[in-house]
Amino acid sequence: MLINNFRLQIAVEYLGQNCHFVYLAPLWKSVLDFDMRIDNTSSLVGKDLITGKHYGHKLGGMAGVANVGTNITWVGYDLAQSNLYAYGRLAWDPTRDPEDILHEWTRLTFGLDPMVLNTITEMAMPSWRSFENYSGNLGIQTLTDITGMYCV
Repeated sequence: MLINNFRLQIAVEYLGQNCHFVYLAPLWKSVLDFDMRIDNTSSLVGKDLITGKHYGHKLGGMAGVANVGTNITWVGYDLAQSNLYAYGRLAWDPTRDPEDILHEWTRLTFGLDPMVLNTITEMAMPSWRSFENYSGNLGIQTLTDITGMYCV
């Protein structure tokens, strides 16, 4: 019997221990939308495999590894909470758009001010690629130096 097994890394120990703001939903969405082409048919990770649909399972799902603590924001700082929220929304519906999820979270967290929404969106949406570009320069892809000058 094949068991669907999909886990997302929500904890940020490989992203500099919360020293860098990285909104991970766009990364996760790229994986969820990936077509595995199983049995020579379209088999999207999120829509077909995680849900169990491809194999005719009635149930499916995903798990996440998070580092929730006793901090008032649970995860260290306000913007990091967006990843935990996005994980929950994508686990519920893997077809959701990461930017829509971010807008929803921003409105619920900070209110309806369009300037706040636009500012957070402009910071969050490119943050995964930005982090990847400055922490894994030239394809080296080393773990983030959590003791060096970049953590303040």
